[in-house]
Amino acid sequence: MTETDPVPRLKSLTSEATPAAPAADAAPVAAPTAARLALDGDELIQFSVKPSLWFIGFVAARWLAALALLGVALTIAIRGAWSWESALVLQLLITVAAVRLAVGTLQWASRVYVLTNRRVMCFRGVLSVEVAECPLGRIGAVDRFATGAQRRLRLGTLRIAPSDPRARPIVWEHVAYPDDLYERLMRAIRRGQNGEA
Repeated sequence: MTETDPVPRLKSLTSEATPAAPAADAAPVAAPTAARLALDGDELIQFSVKPSLWFIGFVAARWLAALALLGVALTIAIRGAWSWESALVLQLLITVAAVRLAVGTLQWASRVYVLTNRRVMCFRGVLSVEVAECPLGRIGAVDRFATGAQRRLRLGTLRIAPSDPRARPIVWEHVAYPDDLYERLMRAIRRGQNGEA
């Protein structure tokens, strides 16, 4: 098993850890888990976190807004004289909205952000899993920001930029407790860059 292939390790880690730590499943989804599990040798998971459930609304918001506008336009256009054609169009709009919400739910379910004592990782993808990772020693900066809507919901986004400007940043989107995650991430980066486990 190679260092560049984290997905099989994560699957085996999950299957090995499930019987030993059933209480981890009971933790809130958005809160970081406290489990420290061995990945490979002395690599340990500091925490793993999923985006807030509000992620689903954020990724589907434009579609839902456009479909709602179309629904309002349809209602105004028919002026209360419903026909089977207009009812069919309305049902189609509702179906498309439900499908978009279902896709957003799958996107949320497939996304996990992980910090180990060696690297940060982001797992995402519905049909195929995309893994982004960066060793702690190669992180150049961590930015934390929140839109107005995120602030109202007490969410935020962390952007982890590698020191190599050609490398793509790792983005942890719509996470709850962003300040806490930022502090824990910065402590881990300082330990990793100082060569501490």
